[in-house]
Amino acid sequence: MGNFIEVKPLQYTGDSASELTTKTYHGLAIVVNNITVGRISSYKVPTLARTITPVRELTPTGQAGGSFGRVIEMVPGKAEDGSYTLTVARTEVWGNEMELAFGFAATFLDLTDQDRPFILEEQLYKGQTRYQTFRYSGCWFSELGQDDYTADGEAIIKVNATIMFTSRVKL
Repeated sequence: MGNFIEVKPLQYTGDSASELTTKTYHGLAIVVNNITVGRISSYKVPTLARTITPVRELTPTGQAGGSFGRVIEMVPGKAEDGSYTLTVARTEVWGNEMELAFGFAATFLDLTDQDRPFILEEQLYKGQTRYQTFRYSGCWFSELGQDDYTADGEAIIKVNATIMFTSRVKL
């Protein structure tokens, strides 16, 4: 693309009085097909959630272990569907709309035009050093749409997507 603006990275080293210790996202890259997807304006990682089922018993009060109706144990269950969802917002670029930036040959008429899943990498940097990378496999757009056009808006076309995935692995 060629029109990149470089920003000097934050310094995470130095004497103890000047060392930055707060975890920031000044260096976050979203990568698909080994290409950084530019113009990302917001990105939300999944909230990890799972079903927890309370177990109760019928032993009446006054008998050994009497706990009628009280929870005696919590049993962890499956991961919830929301745990497999990413959301991303992007400022659109002429000729490099979101579908193209995510590796597809053309923009979609509807989501059935997505005929294959993709792999997304979330790379977090500490200064210029990669700190952690998560790989999301089996990614499918479940929602894809533009913000409204408004007379008093910024006149910037932004697109929002919800992406569902099958697995998340720390690399």
